[in-house]
Amino acid sequence: SFTMTVTLLIGLGAGLTSGLLYGSVFTGSSLAMILFYLAPLPLMLAGLGWGWAGALMGAVAGALADAIFLNTDVGLFFIATCAAPSVWLTYLAMLSRPVGDNVEWYPPGRLLAWTVCFAFVLTAIAMFAIGPDIETYRANVKAAVDELMSARPEGQDAIGDAEQMSEYLSRLLLPATVSAWMITILANMWIAGRVLRTSSRLARPWPDLHALDLPRPFVITVAACIALSLLPGSMGLMGTAALAACLIAYMLVGLAILHTVTMNFAARRILLTLVYFSLLAFIFAVLIVAAIGIGEPYLRLRARAHSNRGGST
Repeated sequence: SFTMTVTLLIGLGAGLTSGLLYGSVFTGSSLAMILFYLAPLPLMLAGLGWGWAGALMGAVAGALADAIFLNTDVGLFFIATCAAPSVWLTYLAMLSRPVGDNVEWYPPGRLLAWTVCFAFVLTAIAMFAIGPDIETYRANVKAAVDELMSARPEGQDAIGDAEQMSEYLSRLLLPATVSAWMITILANMWIAGRVLRTSSRLARPWPDLHALDLPRPFVITVAACIALSLLPGSMGLMGTAALAACLIAYMLVGLAILHTVTMNFAARRILLTLVYFSLLAFIFAVLIVAAIGIGEPYLRLRARAHSNRGGST
């Protein structure tokens, strides 16, 4: 039909654009990194606006384009880190079912949980790509640091700095990569939804993000990641990265809670601005906000805030 043809053409264009943005990082320009982070956006626009079939068509087209014009590995990484999450998350976002006289849409909290699942897969892929065992991983990180610092004419001091930096990066690289990926995917999905909502193309109602919550059993995953992070070697490193993904998810839940409980605060904007700046600057701020999200089923801060507002009116 004409509608399906239009959907597939839009998906094709979105996929090629997404593949181009993804591959732009190999040009080495400073602008390329920004374009790289926007790579999921065209596919998510297609998926949320015209359906998952177009997004799937685009995913295949973008992967083939990257594989042909760059190399096969880039095409595979594009599928795993950009195309597959974009198609699946937009497919789920558009799921609905009738409940009485109303329609229930797929909850955003479960989309967040699925994003964490993709982050776990990304952790395994990144670990395998950098080094399948901890010795190879650290050696590859050190080789990259040595290459970056080789231009410094500082002799032995430069070598010492390289060793210290490589040790630091070997611990930080996987958690930072997974955290950045999660924020990138979720930010692109939010942007796609807002653009489509503004253009009246979004087929589902905008979700109440103040009510964002993860399934209650998800906290077991956090406990498992903590236990895994305590193991030696590559398993411990992967556990730390998986734990970082869980903390990012619960941090977003904690932010939703803070947005709700501060609704009637006179200095709400100032307070929330300070919170966001703290999250960018201090790791302990991320842990505190994530702890608020984890503790919400027991603290019931949002329910108390709603009851207080109801009692004050």
